[in-house]
Amino acid sequence: LLKNIGDDLHTINLGTPQGQRQVAEMLRRRNHDFPEVSSISVVDAQGNLIAASIPIAAPQANYSDREYFQTARDRGIKGKTQISPSILGCKSERWSIPVTLPRYDAQGRFSGAIYVGVDIEKMIAYYRSTIPFQGGAAALYLLDGHLLARHPNVEKALEKNFSDTPLFT
Repeated sequence: LLKNIGDDLHTINLGTPQGQRQVAEMLRRRNHDFPEVSSISVVDAQGNLIAASIPIAAPQANYSDREYFQTARDRGIKGKTQISPSILGCKSERWSIPVTLPRYDAQGRFSGAIYVGVDIEKMIAYYRSTIPFQGGAAALYLLDGHLLARHPNVEKALEKNFSDTPLFT
């Protein structure tokens, strides 16, 4: 999904209002095709929103303070998607797993990122449907110990790092 969006962005002039409308419409279509995704956004090198699949009220949103943007900007690798710890979306107001793909210009300079928020509630529903017995649990962690999703859901646990637990030691 992210790479396809990135390929499509090469054909659109993001610096014009018409191009930004084109991108927003494309993101809405893509979001509709992937119901497990809560939102898709494209941001520039400073973290300013260019377009999103969900309505974003003025003033212009900036995501430069978000860990997923900083990771894409500071440690991104061309063509590689990155998964960051779960967040409560500023605009979607839903817990999601941030997946980003950094974007680079022709000279190899960071030019922004494509963001996809995977809806944690949809992940939890999937886990719930696959656990074969009452009282079971399922969880998804990053390799560094951050909990991404869990059934049954414990919202406060989504903000924790479990790297010091026996599961990771």
